[in-house]
Amino acid sequence: MKNKYTKHKESNGTRITRSDERLRRLAGPADELDAICREKLPDGIIRNGCLVGHEAEIRQDALIMSLSGFLEARPVYQEAQVVNDQDVMHVEMIKCASYALRTCKKRLERKLSISNARSVPLNDQDGETQQIASSLDTCDWPISARVSVVLRAADDAVREGKISVMNAGILTMAVSDGLDAKEISDKLGISTNAVYQQLKRVKRELPEFISRRDLFD
Repeated sequence: MKNKYTKHKESNGTRITRSDERLRRLAGPADELDAICREKLPDGIIRNGCLVGHEAEIRQDALIMSLSGFLEARPVYQEAQVVNDQDVMHVEMIKCASYALRTCKKRLERKLSISNARSVPLNDQDGETQQIASSLDTCDWPISARVSVVLRAADDAVREGKISVMNAGILTMAVSDGLDAKEISDKLGISTNAVYQQLKRVKRELPEFISRRDLFD
């Protein structure tokens, strides 16, 4: 019985799995959706509020939402896929990305608002001294700050072609959403080994880009 792990050969003799095929099918829409999201929500476009500087995180969350089934579940997109109508597929991607961006912005805004409401500022008049996060080792930064730096570094790596959009999306699912490899594989319909391979490349390329970033850049 065949399953998503079943292997077969391409014409050049390379053995591929159904997970590989799934990744290939996602890779094209991922690049196109990423370009659409960057056009609709470029870096620096948010000038005020708690979402300032979170454009990359919102884009990656929207990409994950779209690729996790939201795009492929759209009836018009499905019909366009069958006849390979690229124009209609692109229009559907724009609609999908717009909705996903709005949803992810609202979701992150709620999350950050709750987090900020729970924080208690230090009172300098009482002799308390706030630590400046940029003077700390990264291990001493708040988890949310470390996640933000990692995601922005991943965005830089995508821009320079060191990692793929799919690499960055899977990283976001791991570090931001807290999903393990099995949960990611189930969400994207690929094998856990495929997830590990994607994260392995990120792990190899990202340290250089993280070293260029700090908490307040």
